Amino acid sequence: MRSLEKILVATDFQRASKDALQMAFALAKEFHSEIILIHVVPEIEGYSVSRGKIRKKVMEKLKQMEIDSRKKGVPSVETIVRFGIPFERVIEHSEELDSNLIIIGSGEKEKQYPYRQRGAWIDYHGWGDHHRSLHLSDSLFPSPL
Repeated sequence: MRSLEKILVATDFQRASKDALQMAFALAKEFHSEIILIHVVPEIEGYSVSRGKIRKKVMEKLKQMEIDSRKKGVPSVETIVRFGIPFERVIEHSEELDSNLIIIGSGEKEKQYPYRQRGAWIDYHGWGDHHRSLHLSDSLFPSPL
């Protein structure tokens, strides 16, 4: 069985992503894992943006998250900015980096979407050929925020 060596945390800098990062902190400290922070900037066909300016802004936010991670006791943190379709790029980089855990924030509870729960999705690769996903809502794993 593989341990939790590398935890990939996908962030869009919203509250749910911050909750997911808090969960990653707890797991990384417990399992002595590396955290890899990734933000994927969606590309919109027909819309031209300056990748350099966007990359710089996003890296500033990721660097602050990296500093926060180190303050929380996580010694190894890597930051990545990519462009493309977010879920495709996250999966692609998970495979390239050989991460065995993906944590993604899962949105806010809203009146028009009462079935959505704030929390984090965990996607774990590591038990042989098995692939497991688990949603941890606030009721199961309260946010430390």
